[in-house]
Amino acid sequence: MVGLLDKSGFRALTRGDDLDELPEILGRYRLVITYNGASFDLPFLRTEFPDIPDAFAHIDLRWVLYRLGYRGGLKRIEYATGLHRPGELSGLNGFHAVLLWELAQQGEEGALDTLIRYNAEDVASLPKLAEMAVRELANGTPMAKTDLTNQPAFDGHSLPYDSSIVRYVTRFSH
Repeated sequence: MVGLLDKSGFRALTRGDDLDELPEILGRYRLVITYNGASFDLPFLRTEFPDIPDAFAHIDLRWVLYRLGYRGGLKRIEYATGLHRPGELSGLNGFHAVLLWELAQQGEEGALDTLIRYNAEDVASLPKLAEMAVRELANGTPMAKTDLTNQPAFDGHSLPYDSSIVRYVTRFSH
């Protein structure tokens, strides 16, 4: 499953439903921003979908933020920058995402909704982190005066999830 966030809002593409639309959708973008996408997401997706276009520019915030002194996974950086997620989904990680997908494939009710909500919270922080990074990198340059506040806000907290599934998958450690 892939989560996309743009000016239209959040959209989850899932295997067996609409994930096959991903190459065509990505072809519409001039810029894609990910966290650890250069090492994980894009190589994996290009293996699954060899027809994903190379036409878009890609910014991997992991390495941009690394240059600014931030280390670790997305949630650790969110916490360090004051963007940490409240609530029980904050304890989930990529390992749990795989478990949620497997549970969804086994027909476990609520597992797919929980995975989508977890993914939505991941992508919701990327515009905020990108804006922060641009501000920090631009400090002392003419670009520091650029207004970056005209970005659409997205709050993944409006999406459903299943608390019992979260408690179940977090019993397993990575």
